[in-house]
Amino acid sequence: MKNLIRKILLSELEIPNPVHGAQNSSELSSGWGDKRSNGRTHKGIDIAVPCGTPLIAPADGKVIESGINDDGCGGKMVIEHNGYYTIYCHLQSVSSVNQRIFKGEQIGVTGGEPGTKGAGTSSSGCHLHMEVQLQRKTSIDPEDIVNLNLSPKRTDKIQEYGVGTTHQSVKYLKCVLKNTKYGADLNFDSTEDDYFDEDTSDALKKLQKDLSIEETGKIDNRIIPLIKDKIQSLNPVTKSLIKRCIDS
Repeated sequence: MKNLIRKILLSELEIPNPVHGAQNSSELSSGWGDKRSNGRTHKGIDIAVPCGTPLIAPADGKVIESGINDDGCGGKMVIEHNGYYTIYCHLQSVSSVNQRIFKGEQIGVTGGEPGTKGAGTSSSGCHLHMEVQLQRKTSIDPEDIVNLNLSPKRTDKIQEYGVGTTHQSVKYLKCVLKNTKYGADLNFDSTEDDYFDEDTSDALKKLQKDLSIEETGKIDNRIIPLIKDKIQSLNPVTKSLIKRCIDS
């Protein structure tokens, strides 16, 4: 999982939108982490597309679960990729279990219209529900690695991590700051790699100022792509130091 998240933050992993090119697929109808009426947290994203839109394999992999069931997910597929999994719901057509799939090929057909095949009991209309998991137990925001090329419909889906919080992305932020001018004097105990402290916040404010964004001293899902772009602009030696820090 560490290596996969490292790849995410260093822009070494990016998979294409599995419904890329679909008409009217210009927005998210529901984001990762959204709260539902039943109190549950949305573990994926919903991409608004017309029913019948082809589902395209975003990467090579193997179908490990597939079926059209009368439950919340309805038509479902779980694809095992190299170190991570993608999960899709509300499909009216799916590929077979154990089938090897290859990036760019059609592996299913989207649905979601209530009462139709594969819609499931929790679907309110045509769309694709997509999840990304690490080791089948840790859910991450698909927008972090999927090149959706969409304009999100919702603007209130902001998940911030600041002083006093613990999160898996904090160490990676610290490693970026530590090996650049923003936090050269930053020190952190290896036993508290994921803890967000005042020094990290101060260093992050310097980076935010350089990126010409609000200096909140907090990390959120909006700044991740900017950090990824910033890393790509660094020299190879600095990139190597950041990778070594993350892997330690």
